[in-house]
Parts: sequence; structure tokens; C-alpha cells
Amino acid sequence: FIKKNDKNAEMMEFWPFLDKPHARRERVYTHNHTPRHLRQATLCHSTHAMTPITEQQALSRLATLCAKGEHCTGEMTDKMLRWGIASDARQRIIDYLTENRYIDDHRYCERFINDKMQFNKWGPRKIEQALWAKHMNEDISREALCAITDEEWTQLLMPLLKAKSRSIKAESDYEATMKLKNFALSRGFTHSHIAAALKEMAQQ
Repeated sequence: FIKKNDKNAEMMEFWPFLDKPHARRERVYTHNHTPRHLRQATLCHSTHAMTPITEQQALSRLATLCAKGEHCTGEMTDKMLRWGIASDARQRIIDYLTENRYIDDHRYCERFINDKMQFNKWGPRKIEQALWAKHMNEDISREALCAITDEEWTQLLMPLLKAKSRSIKAESDYEATMKLKNFALSRGFTHSHIAAALKEMAQQ
């Protein structure tokens, strides 16, 4: 026979949260703050990352990827590093993709520059940084960028400056000019291209 007080004490020993109304709720909801769908995604990613991939499987995946769109050597190498492909196998795969024209860094650079000029309206410095981030060979990227004339960069910049000038609020012409220059620099244009564009705008 257990007295009422002893009974409560025994219950408290096994269920210590009973003396705290919110303790049970805290024990349930503070166990893991990560949403369930993110935990599942992380688990799936970890399981996938541990799955070994052979050299032939890597080659097949990369060839399929290159057939769907333009890619460069740096992108392919990054993927193989994440897959854990050995150094000698990576080189064999890159050689095969290059020899069979799946990847061509010169071709990739030309198309990348054209797209960034046409759609993003980027200047040469920003494009150069983007290519560097893709581990593009500097000689190849520099050669492709040098193929674009200064006049082409200036003509690309002028419409951007004209559109920006309509929304700038400044107390003086000097302040307005400085804001335009900073805007153009943020788009990746050089000081010489900015000066040429501003000069041509002033003459119009």
C-alpha cells in the first residue's frame, strides 16, 4: 500500500516533467528544431553522397550533361571532386570530353561572354570574375574578352547610364556623375569605358 504522498513521489521519480506544465511540450518540440522535410532532404543527400560512383558512371553523367548545354572544364572537375573521383580518372574523363568536343573552353568563354553582355549587361571585369569563379584558364578568358572592342563595351554601357540617370536623385551634377560612375563600376565596366560613355552622352 502506497500513501498518496508516496504515490506522488514515485510518479515524480519516473515522470519528472509532471511538476512543470510546459516541460512535456518543451521535451517534444525542442528535440530538433529542423523542419521534417529538411531533415529528410539532408538524410537523402547524405545517403547519396556516400554512394560510390565509378569512372564510367561519372563519364556517362557528364557526357549527358554536356549534351544538354554548354559547360567548361572547371565545372566538370568540380562535380567529379564532389563525387570522389580519383585524380587520374578525372584527367582521363576530361581528356575524353575534350577530344570528343563535349567541352571546349574557348567555345564556352565566347558564349558565356555573349550571354552576359546581351542578357545581364555586364562589363568585362564582372564577366572576368565570373569566369574565374568557374576556374576558367586565365589565358583563355583574357583572349575571349580582348576580342570585344572598347567601342562595343561603351555602346553596351551607354543605355544603362541613360536609364540610371533618370532615377538618380542628386543635389549637383558632380554628385549625379559620381553615382553614375559607381553604378557602372558595380556592373563591371572599367574607368576608361565609363569616361568614354559619359563623354559621348554629354555630346548628344
